[in-house]
Amino acid sequence: MSRFLGSELVGRGVRLRDVRLGEVADVLLDRSGRRALAFEVLCRDGTRRVLPLPAAEIRPERVAVGSALVLMEDGFYRARCLGLQELRGAPLLAGGTLEDVVLDEDGQVLAIVAETPDGRRELSGGTELLAVEARARAI
Repeated sequence: MSRFLGSELVGRGVRLRDVRLGEVADVLLDRSGRRALAFEVLCRDGTRRVLPLPAAEIRPERVAVGSALVLMEDGFYRARCLGLQELRGAPLLAGGTLEDVVLDEDGQVLAIVAETPDGRRELSGGTELLAVEARARAI
């Protein structure tokens, strides 16, 4: 099973075969913080669109898509998701602040990376994100 840091995916090119459509600008997580549902993509024309994770294939050097039509106008996902970029630095119930998430290729959050007084550490389980969700809704 492949593991990816959310921060490693941000900035990665989104490509349809050899054509660069844009780059990942953010990882959109469900409100429970247990799964990535989509990527926010900054397209070459300067617009931001959403790429649902099931329509993407995460590869080591890029995010591949089978069609440019899978890049959608924002609305549905943004209203129901939390962006990793906006969550960075948010306090966690387990202590420390959220710095990153560890994802598998299907978008499951395997762990979160927390910045603590003792340094960075990986925390497994989904309950550490509960305080983050409350903060994000207040924004």
